[in-house]
Amino acid sequence: MPDSGDVTAVDATQRTDAQVRVFGVPPRDGARPEEILDGFLEALTSDDPEFSIAREYLTEEAADNWEPERSTTVLRDGPNRGAERARSGRDGGFQYTLTGRMVARVDQQRAYQPSDGAYSEPIHLVEVKGPDGMQWRIDAPPTGVVLGESDFLRIYRPVNKYYWATEASQQPGRPVGLVADPVYVRQRIDPVTEAVRSVLSGPSDWIAPVVDSVFPAGLPGCWDASVAQ
Repeated sequence: MPDSGDVTAVDATQRTDAQVRVFGVPPRDGARPEEILDGFLEALTSDDPEFSIAREYLTEEAADNWEPERSTTVLRDGPNRGAERARSGRDGGFQYTLTGRMVARVDQQRAYQPSDGAYSEPIHLVEVKGPDGMQWRIDAPPTGVVLGESDFLRIYRPVNKYYWATEASQQPGRPVGLVADPVYVRQRIDPVTEAVRSVLSGPSDWIAPVVDSVFPAGLPGCWDASVAQ
């Protein structure tokens, strides 16, 4: 408990009901560019295992190349869509800027890395030909997934995986022990399988120099989820 200093007001994130499940809504025919972007951001907050609904807001090429598992950016306020839109010279599309204040980033290893700073990333949309006419779609999506803090707390859960500490990192005379490597997994998308895959893939980069894994490289790719049953 602090025993000196002034009282400072802080903004608390409103916790969302942990039992609520969110499902993405596909884009409607003739949706305006801002509706496509807003719908895509909403779809990122859903409990969709493969982000299949979110991909419907992207062009075919962008959907194939987008890697949502690459990273998850957590924002304290946002993601906010810029109020102004500008018609760009590239394909006559629209470009927006997503903004917010960063809280953390979960990397491809599912490791949580606190971060403090402004977030800003451009998002570009173009018109493409669909079965019912021309439709706006995103051809330059954000890197990975972008979520507000309250959505992140609803979707993800922290899990500790453990590895043996290396002998070099142990203090003399003390037994070799286990070291926790905390990661975040999506709690409604088969969290047991995701946690096991994370263990098999090895320790996070920050802790790898002081721990050992007995699992051979490449094991997560051939591991059958049925062994967890």
